[in-house]
Amino acid sequence: MSSRTHSPLWRSRLALGLLSVLMTAGGTASAAADAAGQNAPTAAPSSCPRGYFCAYQGVNYTGKEQKMGPCGVYELKGSGWSGSGSWYNNQSDGIKAIMANKWLVTVYVTPEAPSHDANGNWDPVWYIQNC
Repeated sequence: MSSRTHSPLWRSRLALGLLSVLMTAGGTASAAADAAGQNAPTAAPSSCPRGYFCAYQGVNYTGKEQKMGPCGVYELKGSGWSGSGSWYNNQSDGIKAIMANKWLVTVYVTPEAPSHDANGNWDPVWYIQNC
């Protein structure tokens, strides 16, 4: 998996998608995560160091792992990420990650770090901007 440098236009489209999600969702993604216990304080998987966003192809932080350290945009789909999986946002407190589809439209914004989802869906996610 690779980190790619994208043009300012790409980052603008991603930011507009984020703004759209935040305005229409009214914070429901974060509220839903809180209700599901995703923001409950739990220890990060031992393979996910502090300061990183970690994605796993399997549920419960199993299977192939992608560690995203330096701030950037990471592509997942090129290596077969689909179906159920998990993620852990172990970055600095307060940092959110943005997940976007193949058209660079935001599909999900994580709650502030530290946060996690032990059973999520990778099907709509093609890119992750980890900061």
